[in-house]
Amino acid sequence: KMKHVRGVLLCLLLGLAAAGCVSGKPHLESLNELQSGDIVLVGRIELVPPLNPKEQQLDTATSGRFRGMAHALVSDRRFDLDDLPISAGSHALFIELGKDYYIRQPRQSPLYYSGSLILLRSSASYSGYMNRNVTIDHGQIKLPGKLKYVIPPGARAVYLGTLRYHRNDYNAITRTEYIDDYARASREFARRFGGRVVLQKVSPQRAP
Repeated sequence: KMKHVRGVLLCLLLGLAAAGCVSGKPHLESLNELQSGDIVLVGRIELVPPLNPKEQQLDTATSGRFRGMAHALVSDRRFDLDDLPISAGSHALFIELGKDYYIRQPRQSPLYYSGSLILLRSSASYSGYMNRNVTIDHGQIKLPGKLKYVIPPGARAVYLGTLRYHRNDYNAITRTEYIDDYARASREFARRFGGRVVLQKVSPQRAP
């Protein structure tokens, strides 16, 4: 089928829902999954007020799996959320809002957090002979980033902190907070994975 997609931005990262697949780096289940060149990224993204399930109109294929989720761009490259290349999807972390994430990531320093995208609407309309033409209509919330993290040499797991985004009635982000919840996150990391790897805190820096 030939797809005419409105909004290239969401096509690159979130339009995969229409095709029945999900992008994003894998979450860690066991430290045995780590390769020699890997680290674990630990953190959280929160939205205030939190998403109500009724806000997300996810009607295409398996787009329901994007409910309460976000694509966060974390990479050794910096991205512009308004001008993403096709390769951006391979740099995305697919994470659940309001909960800790544990993501396996190749060891690189510095790492840049360019922001996140939350899918609010995914609907399809059909036209043409035998409905061959499909138009995918997307809506999203953009969470700004432009942060840099310098990874300590030898670190195997790093805590990036909680990013708390405040929004208004029009889904515009009005304020972003960095929350240092390292003590709790470190205890939870040790409970989940044992004491073999120490979680190290890395504070964000502003990136141009």
